[in-house]
Amino acid sequence: MRWEGGEEIGRPFQDLLPELAIGLGISLAAFYITFEIMVNGLSGLVQILTTEPIISFFLLSVVSLFFLIGYLLRIQIRHETEIRAISDYYERALDSTEQGLAIIDRDFRIKFQNRIALLSIGDATGGRCYEIYFERDKPCEDCRLEEVIGRRRCFRYLREHQDGRIFEVTLAPFEDKDGSTVVLETMKDVTEREHAEAKLREAALILKTMAEGVVITDAHGRIRDMNDRVLTLSGYSREELAGEKLESFFHEDDRKKLTSLLDSVISGGKSESSELRMSCKDGRELTLSVNLSPLEGNSNPGSVIVTLHDITPLKMAEQELMEQVILADQLNTELAIQNEELMVAQEMLEASERRFRTLVEHAPDMIQLIDENGIILQVNPATVSCTGYSEEELLGQPLTVLLTDESKEIFYTEFLWLKEEGVHRAEIGFLSKGRRVIDLDCHCASTGDGCFVLIQRDISERKRMEEELERSRNELQRYLDHILTFNGMLDPDGTLKMANRTAVESTGLPYDEIIGKHFADIYWWSYDPMVQDRLRANIRRAASGETVVWEERVRVKDGFIITQLTLRPVFDENGENIRYIVA
Repeated sequence: MRWEGGEEIGRPFQDLLPELAIGLGISLAAFYITFEIMVNGLSGLVQILTTEPIISFFLLSVVSLFFLIGYLLRIQIRHETEIRAISDYYERALDSTEQGLAIIDRDFRIKFQNRIALLSIGDATGGRCYEIYFERDKPCEDCRLEEVIGRRRCFRYLREHQDGRIFEVTLAPFEDKDGSTVVLETMKDVTEREHAEAKLREAALILKTMAEGVVITDAHGRIRDMNDRVLTLSGYSREELAGEKLESFFHEDDRKKLTSLLDSVISGGKSESSELRMSCKDGRELTLSVNLSPLEGNSNPGSVIVTLHDITPLKMAEQELMEQVILADQLNTELAIQNEELMVAQEMLEASERRFRTLVEHAPDMIQLIDENGIILQVNPATVSCTGYSEEELLGQPLTVLLTDESKEIFYTEFLWLKEEGVHRAEIGFLSKGRRVIDLDCHCASTGDGCFVLIQRDISERKRMEEELERSRNELQRYLDHILTFNGMLDPDGTLKMANRTAVESTGLPYDEIIGKHFADIYWWSYDPMVQDRLRANIRRAASGETVVWEERVRVKDGFIITQLTLRPVFDENGENIRYIVA
């Protein structure tokens, strides 16, 4: 034991002081007697002692004094030895405790440490607690030392040192040997306990929040504890589950199996697992993956930890998967059949594509493929041949590079209509590389993928022939108009296609109201159905190749006249009846 400012006592030399005092008294008496004998002889010594009683008394007093001093020293040494023994006893007692002890004064100085404190934090006697414990240069803000000393009350708290160790510390007021109040600090290293408790708290938190339900049963299968997930799964409260048989909350068909599994785990000490159905409070039925394991290190032998994992969605997914597999097999069978049909169709399509490609490449008509912006994507050889441009010069160019100015306006208008309707037909003019105008009958259609195919036939010759025919018709019409008799031309079905001015003016009607009507329905004959029937009969006769001549009463704007009509068929080079001339 060490105290600040104290002395160390109990050295062996001090134990010899009583004997040394007694020996010194005897030595002084012996020295005096020896000296007198040597000087005056033995007789002289006897004479002095008998004649001078004061000398004898002094000599006896000196010896007695030294004996008294030696006795008193012996008593003092005995008392000090007893005190040291008591001190050693209490020091050993303090050192034998598992807690560290230290005494701290008002100045925060450590005055005493027992062995455990020395081992825990080293020799800190004389140092200030905040310097030793926390390496600070001033007292801690939440220090309770002054409160313990001032109010003489105890205080307990946990203290973590710089090296990470945790101590449970108790501060209690204590009266020092000089009467002053100091603090008796007891500290116990609880690092392992705190870490273990932290791990237990973590384990409890994990158990509480884990996705699987956890149930602990006793040796009889009764529920002792469970986590919150079990409550969520079953719908029961903790009070409703505690103490009940675990199997009572499972489907009646699975209860015997669960009981057998519990018995197997308890008797065999090995884990078991199975898939069982739980009956929930609200009537739902859950399929659970149940794992049972013996709970080792438990104070209740036979305890079993049961984990419950909800696999209902998985089982439903498996069922759906099985249905999908069956459906997939059916679809695969149908797909195989369709694939065979598709291969046949593909072969037919490829053959059709080859035929179409051959048709396009050898078609006399010009064919182009354009996108929705009118850009040329593909042309056939006829386009190249008729326009004089090469395929490379046309691809990527707008179709308008081939159009005449008049046809460009038509194209801009008609192309918008084509985009909406998908099919269109128009007559346009192409301008060849040599600046020759080509009249075309253009058929347009959408391909369904944002592109359009254009097929054009050169109608320049037809246009020329139509213009020539129109001139011939006009000349014929002018010739007929100068004939004073009735003349006209009928289609094979009896429709009036042409009539001279004399015939038209006789009706007093506009030309357009006569041309295009059936000959028997025109103003001339509509006054009498019998006349109309006779005309139809004669037209049928003319259709057989006969020239029919008859007289008929004709209505004109001024009344009626009697005229002779001749209906003569006109044949083409193949002998087909194409017209009737009526006069």
